[in-house]
Amino acid sequence: MKASIIIQARVQSSRLHKKSLATLGRYKVIEWVFKRLKLCKNAENIILATTQKSEDNILCKIAEENGILYFRGDENNVLKRYIDAANNFNSKIIVRICADRPFVDPILIDDLISSFVKSTDDLLFNHKSDDINFWPYGFGGEIFKLKTLKRIYTSSLLKKFKEHVTLFLYNNSDYHVNSLVNRSRISCNERFDLDTIEDYKKLFNLSKDILLHDDYLTIINKYKSQN
Repeated sequence: MKASIIIQARVQSSRLHKKSLATLGRYKVIEWVFKRLKLCKNAENIILATTQKSEDNILCKIAEENGILYFRGDENNVLKRYIDAANNFNSKIIVRICADRPFVDPILIDDLISSFVKSTDDLLFNHKSDDINFWPYGFGGEIFKLKTLKRIYTSSLLKKFKEHVTLFLYNNSDYHVNSLVNRSRISCNERFDLDTIEDYKKLFNLSKDILLHDDYLTIINKYKSQN
């Protein structure tokens, strides 16, 4: 069983405006995301999920130029946007990726997919650390089934659960949420996602040495060699 990768993005980001369009080395941030995810082997398709606002036309244009599907939906209810995007492309299993992770690792995403389809988890992740597994920020994602999103959408959800797609799952013990086992011994407390101008400066310097096929361990080692 393969999964659909759905990338949430919009130009009007709350903290760092137009961060998806910022240039890092050879590509814009959103182009890094598209090009690296296209190296995935276990993904059936890759979908940009953005809004219907005219300012997000540029994201759809870049998606088309990179052979990426796109769906335009609700601006603030991101949970609904994911459900509608998945329904539109008949996606049963969804990998959620945020567009602020330019160096997302296709190998980690493939591992996430292959592990999830053999598990009984409602959600499996490798985009952050927990009490069991260390995962640096900026390289992984979350995976779950469309029917799980539909089930939580029927609940009486607070605004925060509509804005943050999987937050309800982490906050509800009725759902089995687990982290992917990390066998790497690498230690790094730096973040590699883009949220602030300080993040941008760090990733900009790092991007000069990054190749599209570099895995997250290589990227972390390149970062350490710079600092």
